[in-house]
Parts: sequence; C-alpha cells; structure tokens
Amino acid sequence: PRMNLKLIATMTAMSIFAISCASTHPGRSAKSLNKKFHMPLKVSVQNIDYRFGDPFQLFEVTVENTSDEWVRINKSEVIINNPAQSKMSVVTGNDLVDWAQAMNSRKNKENHNRQMRDIGIITLGTIAAGGSNSSDPIISAVGDSSMIGTTAWAVDEVIRKSLEKAEQSEKTPQNHLYRPFAVPGKMYVRKWVLLNKPSKNRINKLVLELESVEGEKEKYEISM
Repeated sequence: PRMNLKLIATMTAMSIFAISCASTHPGRSAKSLNKKFHMPLKVSVQNIDYRFGDPFQLFEVTVENTSDEWVRINKSEVIINNPAQSKMSVVTGNDLVDWAQAMNSRKNKENHNRQMRDIGIITLGTIAAGGSNSSDPIISAVGDSSMIGTTAWAVDEVIRKSLEKAEQSEKTPQNHLYRPFAVPGKMYVRKWVLLNKPSKNRINKLVLELESVEGEKEKYEISM
C-alpha cells in the first residue's frame, strides 16, 4: 500500500507538470474583426485570476508576430461598450497600486494558511507511513507539485510589477497591455490587464484594439 501511495503521488506531480508546460498560446485564440486589413499577429487571452464574488478579473494577453519584421504597437486597449451600463473598467494608475497591495496581503495570508495545512498533511502522512524521512518520494512529490502553479506565478508577477509602479510616474507598470510595446519577427510577448466589474458577473468576452506606430488599427474578439 505504501508503494502505491508513492506511485500515485509521483504520477500526480508528473501530471501537474505536463499540464503546466509552456505554450505560446495557453488561452483562447482571438478572431480579427477587420474585414480587409490584417496585422501579422496572432492574439490569445487567458484568464489568470478569477474568483466568484470578486469585483476584479485579471487577464494575460499573448501577441505573436507571424512575420519576419518587427511589429510595433503604439496603443492597445480593451473596448468596453456602454461602460456606465456594464459597470466595467480597466484598472490603472493609483487604483492599480491599491489593488496590488490588497492582493499581496490576501495572498500572504493564503500562503501562510496553505503552508500550515501542508505541514499537517505531511506530518500525518509521515506518521501513517511509520516515520519516513524527507527523502521519501511521497513527501518530495507533494513539495514539488506545490512549486509548479504557473497561474499563481503569473498573479504574483502582476502584483510585483504593479507595486513597482508606485515608485514611478507611469500610469501603468511594465508588461501592462496599455504600455506601448514591440514584437520581434517570429516571436511573441505576454501582457496583462485588470478589469473591474460587478462582483456577480464573469467576463466571458473581450474586444481588444491594437494600433501600430504606422496608425494601422485592428480589433480582436476573444470568447472564453
């Protein structure tokens, strides 16, 4: 039975690793709303933080350049129709810093509680196994699997970038969708954007507009 537990723990850790492997477009692909002109870009969006009852939703946007030439984006934004009616808005400026500080406090509390829970689980598992040591595969697998959460890493990175903005004069921090950016040929970049919304609603569709330095515009629709 003990060997079975070790095998299950190892297979679980391997499964989590496989799911977490990097992908160019981990989210849903966007479709262009332009009828004629098309930028040489592939766009996708992934929801990286959403909890039912929260008035915020955090998205990661991947922009891939399919051409050999640089594509330079001068302006990008989320198109919100009737913002007064939908009560949706993009969080920027000091509001973004305040959100990041509050999220940081909440995540610190959650991390502490999770660590205490994991210690209890490992302790019980050690007792049940007859007093194994830290080299036991079941304990190693539990520890390894807790390091793999790519979504948690993405949220932590967004919080860090937002807090760094507090020491700068920019309205949006580094890697935010609303900062101008360039995509090298045959490569991709990832950006993020935070939306404020009614707490009972979940955003299932986004429309993004990208404008190049040459003034060319293209809209993309993503359903999630």
